[in-house]
Amino acid sequence: IMQLYSVNSTVSYRPSVFNEPGIKPSLFPKKNPFLHDLVRPVKIGFPMLKKQKPLIVKSSIKDFVKTSAVSTHQVFESISNLIAFRRFLTDGFQLFKEEDLIRLNHNGNCIVGVVQHIGFFTTTLRGPIGLIILHNSKIDKFSIVNLTRSVDNEKLFGFHTRFDCKTNRKFFIKGIESVLEKNENVRDNSTYNMVILGNDINKMQVVCYVNYLKLETPKFRSYLQIRGQVLADIDRFIYTNS
Repeated sequence: IMQLYSVNSTVSYRPSVFNEPGIKPSLFPKKNPFLHDLVRPVKIGFPMLKKQKPLIVKSSIKDFVKTSAVSTHQVFESISNLIAFRRFLTDGFQLFKEEDLIRLNHNGNCIVGVVQHIGFFTTTLRGPIGLIILHNSKIDKFSIVNLTRSVDNEKLFGFHTRFDCKTNRKFFIKGIESVLEKNENVRDNSTYNMVILGNDINKMQVVCYVNYLKLETPKFRSYLQIRGQVLADIDRFIYTNS
């Protein structure tokens, strides 16, 4: 059963961060953990109740107008972003469609998943642990990267990695190409697999693809497993020969 959840500013699919365990408060002083302060008994009495003045909250018309203006601005900004996103998908810039693997930024978070549904207000992706509901008004349309390639009506899901390489570039290119050829999940797409020089002259970039139809169900989880295996093989080769 797939889980369904909505993404907000606190959700992120970037690498996990393990927080240090919190320090629990203690009733014992630090000097001697076996002793604690005794509290003297307090006499129970019934003091005279004093009348308290009613609490009056002062709010000016200026504050109300200011708050209303901020809320109105946020509403118009959200609607404007939503319209811009819809135009971006329909006016000849359809960067993705259903069943495509994409990566994008949503409300400041980087998210990767397979598109299940594109609605007017929300877009639904299939993520590692279930369905992810994205608010279209919070999607950074310029951050969208389609990791899908269509070849003869067949989908290929891609992934890439980069590594430092200042010397022996030809050796590492040949070696990583050999690693990709040995993996049965990506070697069929050798025409599109690449080991190239990145934007930085000291970095190499590896791009490879897996066939969507050959992925096991659930598709996205199978894709992640193959991706992890290939990247681990590449890392092992680089570490061994560095």
